[in-house]
Amino acid sequence: MREEKRLVLSTLQIFLLMPLAVAQIYSVTDLGTLGGFYSAATGINARGQVVGYSDIADHSAVHAFVWTRHGGMQDLNPPGITQSLATGINDSGHVVGVATFPVGDHFQAHAVQWTKQSGIQDFGTLGNFSTAFGINDRDQVVGDTSITGGNSDAAFRWTRAGGMEDLGTLGGGGATAQAINNLGHVVGGSFTGDGFHAFSWTTSIGMRDLGTLGGCESEATGVNDAGLIVGGSSIDCVSNNRHAFLWTSKSGLQDLGTPEGTSFGGPGAVNILGMVVGAACPLQCLSQESVHGFIWTNATGWLDLNSLIPADSGWVLENVTAINGLGQITGQGFINGQYHAFLLSPNFRATQR
Repeated sequence: MREEKRLVLSTLQIFLLMPLAVAQIYSVTDLGTLGGFYSAATGINARGQVVGYSDIADHSAVHAFVWTRHGGMQDLNPPGITQSLATGINDSGHVVGVATFPVGDHFQAHAVQWTKQSGIQDFGTLGNFSTAFGINDRDQVVGDTSITGGNSDAAFRWTRAGGMEDLGTLGGGGATAQAINNLGHVVGGSFTGDGFHAFSWTTSIGMRDLGTLGGCESEATGVNDAGLIVGGSSIDCVSNNRHAFLWTSKSGLQDLGTPEGTSFGGPGAVNILGMVVGAACPLQCLSQESVHGFIWTNATGWLDLNSLIPADSGWVLENVTAINGLGQITGQGFINGQYHAFLLSPNFRATQR
């Protein structure tokens, strides 16, 4: 298995050096819906299992789903839960997200985890609501929660041993945790005295301000097991122009720019090979259809994923949310006028020129 993994990584490294822009390199799989009009994908694991959410057949609610190549889209919403969304999945197939639970005469949104063995598990909150956004292979979960008696949200990390813990802030109010790698490094955003800034958090250092690209706000949305962090930041405090960034312990915050004529919209994710995905739209973004999904590598810069799929596919890839170590990408876009989740799979044969 180890040799097989090395071969896959070696193949992907060769793939990164190829002229991606001139070849169809991805096939597109429509993940469908749970009977409704739309679906959106939010996470993918190393096995190509995808999670997200979809409206149901009568359009009365949104349910979390997990999609597998052999099983298709499966509804994760249990009886008694009105709404749910899945936001992340680890390599064991454990899914996290948020679901609404009856509390007295009303419903509350709580961070949850789904497993085949235990079904749905309620993580509770530190106040009135919570949402889980990321999970690693050690079943450590991150997200945000309200705080009892507080005026802002808090970033949390949940572990089996310690339950839900508040990760603190950068000193100016609330925070949210967006992702966690297998070393337990957490990233997200927190208010400071000067604005909302991207952060990284570790048990040894605590919360660290990653700064901005010259603007007043930034947020980290992805981190890989090599410690590379990605996200988006404003480039000044006047306009709405945002750029993607890559942070490393050696070089700090690096401006990845944007595809020409666009503003980076995010969210962003990064895989173990340093491939970054995100969404961008024209500087004067007037409609959802203006947004396109992009991929960035050090060798190629930004490439529109719509130029890397069959021209007659019928798809407009509008947003990309996650990428795994095999280079598979998931997100959502328009197909035949409907908004569906998709899976992109690299076609290595097409890149061998």
